[in-house]
Amino acid sequence: TTTGSLRLGAERSHAVEEPYSYRGWDVGPGLSVLWPRTAFTLGASALYGERRYDAPDPLFGVMRKDTRARLEVSLGNKNWRWRDWQFAIVGSVEENRSTIGFYDYRKANLSIVAE
Repeated sequence: TTTGSLRLGAERSHAVEEPYSYRGWDVGPGLSVLWPRTAFTLGASALYGERRYDAPDPLFGVMRKDTRARLEVSLGNKNWRWRDWQFAIVGSVEENRSTIGFYDYRKANLSIVAE
């Protein structure tokens, strides 16, 4: 069984100090596959988005705009259960690029998720 998804997001953050307020959006497709005979699930999703800040950054004196990209992969099994909890292993990589290099980053994450 294969299922597709599409995420469309919009965000608005209002801070007391205007340089930390922003508007943003993101979009990302996803795919999930279940193999019924083995009960394994495999999921993958991607995300791309932007944030535009409302005022110049107080430290650097320029307007900030960030772009973010994320890729996530998950592996689970419908039989990996404990009581009412089901578990999956999730790995992700994310990169943030900013017009102010100080805010650039890359990160990787590996986690166990309980649902």
